[in-house]
Amino acid sequence: MCERTYACYMVRTVAMTSESGGEGKTFIATNLSAALARRGNDVLAIDCDPQNGSLTSHIGGGEWENLKTHDGINIVDCLTGDEAITNCIYEGPGFDFIPGHEALANLEQIAATDRSIQMPQSLLRNQIEQLANDYDYFIIDPPATLSLPLDNALFASRNVLAPVELSQKGIDNIRGLERTLDSMENGLEKAGINIDINILSIIPNLIGDANIYDAIRDELKDEGALLTPFSFRNRDVLKYAWRERVDLFTYNQMDASEFTHDECRPMYDYEADLLVKIDRLAQLIEEEWVPSDGYDDTNIVDQWDAIVEENPGYEDRIAVN
Repeated sequence: MCERTYACYMVRTVAMTSESGGEGKTFIATNLSAALARRGNDVLAIDCDPQNGSLTSHIGGGEWENLKTHDGINIVDCLTGDEAITNCIYEGPGFDFIPGHEALANLEQIAATDRSIQMPQSLLRNQIEQLANDYDYFIIDPPATLSLPLDNALFASRNVLAPVELSQKGIDNIRGLERTLDSMENGLEKAGINIDINILSIIPNLIGDANIYDAIRDELKDEGALLTPFSFRNRDVLKYAWRERVDLFTYNQMDASEFTHDECRPMYDYEADLLVKIDRLAQLIEEEWVPSDGYDDTNIVDQWDAIVEENPGYEDRIAVN
């Protein structure tokens, strides 16, 4: 595995990254945005993925259902400077968001033919800088595939969280991610631009009970990967929250009468571990916790109650479209 600095300092913009789909980028992006907002921060979540199944799909139900394909102003118009970035911002469920759009698939072609664009990788960062006084944190959900939207997410954030499946696929993806970051840094250095892209942490996701999960975790740790001391289990409630198009904190506050789908059910007490772990990631971004501090997996309900008492925003009822 390539040597890379795992660091956390002055973090305001974070991109979720993985080398393939289905590893939990959107799950982390959506719920981390919600957690940071409920902890009292102004948060802008940015969907840079042209495909469905990304952040816009997770929270973009109701009147926002067709934002990925609509003919109005979209994120590409804002990135290229044809529209003000503020015209792309939607007031979401507790945090603001910029929806993705299918036109992002053509961003590289657009940039190549627009002579006014001198540095295509910096389009998103240029827009975020205009909003620096309006938001505390920017959370970016980019595509997994190598592309100009991903380059923009990495260049804008300089900090990444990497959800990973604990499998051989996951090991290969982490190695691939480090090569991608090295390649981007080296390419920019040749152009006279020196940046460091830091991996804040690698997050084991969608784990089960088989021995292979512990074996893969140990292998990644032996190779120097900074993993969170906890993993996210593949719990059914994740699918229910997505079905209702809400984050887990909002879903936790819903009762059966509020669900729009009969198959959904309230969260069980033991599933509160998901809320506690996401709050830990929010603390990581706020620089109040680091993975080396460890994680206590006992008395989860008591832990969650303590978090809510310390952060009253977690009790706020969020209006859902």
